Amino acid sequence: MRMAQAPSDIILEKRKALGLTQEQAASAAGLSTPTWQIIERGVIENPTLETARKIAGALGCSLADIWTWAKVAPRRIA
Repeated sequence: MRMAQAPSDIILEKRKALGLTQEQAASAAGLSTPTWQIIERGVIENPTLETARKIAGALGCSLADIWTWAKVAPRRIA
């Protein structure tokens, strides 16, 4: 069984695969470079939903590609 990869590692891999610097990725996400850096280092593992969406958008992927909480199917309320 393979351990789930940390969101910070996924963000780093996706950013590097796109050939982006942290500054370029932060700019594309509309975030400050220090904010991007602390998320990519794993200091903040679960940013706000708005920030998570910006990161995923800048990396051209879905929230579920980065965060396991986004893979959970929504509950239906009766």
